[in-house]
Amino acid sequence: MVLSYICYKPDDFEKRQTGSDLVLTGILFVTVTSIIWKSSLGLTCLSCHSESDRSRCLTHQVECRDGLEDCFFDKSTLQNSAVVYSAGCRAKGVCDLLGNAVGRRDDISRSRRTSVLCAQCCNTAAKNRIPCNAHLCTGRPTCLFCDSEPDITKCLRQKVCQGSGEKCYLDKVILPDLSTVFSAGCRSTQVCDLIASVGKRNVDLPLIRQKKATVVCAQCCNTQPDSSGVPCNKVLCGLHYSSVSYDTCGVCDRVSRSSDCTVFQSCQPTEVCKLNKIFSGGRIIHELGCELKTVCDVMLREYKATHHGKRADLGSLVLCSACCTGKNCNTKGDCRTLIQNQPCFNSTTCG
Repeated sequence: MVLSYICYKPDDFEKRQTGSDLVLTGILFVTVTSIIWKSSLGLTCLSCHSESDRSRCLTHQVECRDGLEDCFFDKSTLQNSAVVYSAGCRAKGVCDLLGNAVGRRDDISRSRRTSVLCAQCCNTAAKNRIPCNAHLCTGRPTCLFCDSEPDITKCLRQKVCQGSGEKCYLDKVILPDLSTVFSAGCRSTQVCDLIASVGKRNVDLPLIRQKKATVVCAQCCNTQPDSSGVPCNKVLCGLHYSSVSYDTCGVCDRVSRSSDCTVFQSCQPTEVCKLNKIFSGGRIIHELGCELKTVCDVMLREYKATHHGKRADLGSLVLCSACCTGKNCNTKGDCRTLIQNQPCFNSTTCG
């Protein structure tokens, strides 16, 4: 509510006659000029402070002051060379000042002598419950990943490239039988630049060597995934990619930590994410993928009955099996924590 008012001292009172109108001055009056009620909420952002593991910034969210703050994500190094991550809400003015800061001293954390490697902001609304700052300061592009798919919409996996020296790519190829296939993933920036400068026909691409195919389009990109989390190579070569709305899961066979998994896949509506923690060959490994909800319910029932769920599986000891829901949830937590919070999809089986 906005108020307009004029105040006069009592000894300033004066009464005067103008025609037939009586005008009083020197009185206190309040005029309501407008009433504005703003019910819209601010941005929702990932929130963390000086975390050594980026994945820990994916579990908490905070709401910013509407119109005053943007989401931010910082990647910094401490005096001991340790890398830490921070995220949350930051004043728009500071975001405008920082831009994409690289190698700048962080005055906000002066006491820790922090050097900023990356400081980025965003102000787009969360999509599928994923705040926009989830995609900031990644350093490594995330790309659609598939090989010789006849339909680009079947290219459901995503892959995090090895480093900033790679870009996302998409190849559209015509095989000798005149069928068309698509391949996507990560490609060296040098190869991408070479394709852009000399043309696809002059570049030795593996598919051309192996299948004597004709590459009709080969393009690269390195922009961040869109607001729905779909990588930039979805629209290369003039395509209109229709993303699948199902949650994606980490899909890896043998990784030391679940957070090391960099390949993702959209599961079917009847599936959710799965994580196995296995003791094999004298070490702990993790397997990630999609699993049927019915199988997850059986796993949960066994866990409730035994509270350990260990079993032999092809010479390995499965220490824990858990299912979870949410984007890449099987890459973000410990198996024990996931099974303790695992939902039951059919109460008849696991209720």
